[in-house]
Amino acid sequence: YNVQPYGASPSASAATNTTAFQNAINAAAAAGGGTVFIPTGTYLVSGPINITTGGIKILGAGMGAANIRQTVNGADTFVFSGPLGECELSCLTFSNTINDAGLLTGGSVLKFTNIVFTGSISGTTLTVTSVATGVLSPGVMFEGAGVAAGTYIVAYGTGTGGVGTYTVNNSQTSASTMLSTGGVVQCNIHDFYIIGCYNGIEIDASFVFIHDFYVNAYKNAGIFAHSTKTYPHAASALITNFNLSAAYTVLGQLGGIRMLGRVEAMQVSNGGIIVGKYSMTSDSYYYSEGYRPAYNFFQNIFFNAGYESGVFLTNTKETSFTLCGFAAGYPTSR
Repeated sequence: YNVQPYGASPSASAATNTTAFQNAINAAAAAGGGTVFIPTGTYLVSGPINITTGGIKILGAGMGAANIRQTVNGADTFVFSGPLGECELSCLTFSNTINDAGLLTGGSVLKFTNIVFTGSISGTTLTVTSVATGVLSPGVMFEGAGVAAGTYIVAYGTGTGGVGTYTVNNSQTSASTMLSTGGVVQCNIHDFYIIGCYNGIEIDASFVFIHDFYVNAYKNAGIFAHSTKTYPHAASALITNFNLSAAYTVLGQLGGIRMLGRVEAMQVSNGGIIVGKYSMTSDSYYYSEGYRPAYNFFQNIFFNAGYESGVFLTNTKETSFTLCGFAAGYPTSR
């Protein structure tokens, strides 16, 4: 599924490229999965490109060859919404058209998220009144108070990913409540370069494998792992062979790595975090089981950023550092 026959081109507008990328992904999804190929060139995009079904592989022509530039300040670029299985992204460069990364106001280049929404069910009609994170589509299985086990969306109604109606497989009655997909996003993400962003990688899901990459010039965080406050499924990932650099001491305002809420069993190894206000920070919504970072492991990492402080951990439990270097001070916790 080459994106160019769907209308993508280095000379096309951001809106045209965004639509073409999405259409190529949707075609692969409709066929049960496949490789979406991005040829050599720089492609402008203007908002999120969503992956909501498993078996999708996003393959670029190579780092430095296939380049994607987000043109909307604060927008996400690629969003993987769970539950997903066997997805992959590789061989791409991401950059921003805003030269000064300090001007970015939000958004993440790569986002892996649990779908959290509010809805009710009458018969086989699901009515969604709000979506906190993620994008809904046929095949999405969800859970919540009063919802029958194994319930999933089989067709769009008036909704096309967000607020509206959908058809589900099981006839039932469920009052309006918070619903969630469970947060499992099985993705293999590797061989990419990000320069100029608010967050490089955002993780609100589990089973994400990210390796062999570089994130440069991030305003907020190079890697931001977190749970939602109202529906805290654990965020976790295996991350290895990386380099994070905020590029300026005033950037990286929450660290090369930021953990917030229920972040559990993160395994991070073989990397360096240089330049920025912090190397790593953490915090929780409430200091109680299931709401705080816990049982996370860091090995063979050089924590060298720390204009304000090196590693600063708040409301965090059982964080392990093995064979790590701290050029900006040892970990501080409270």
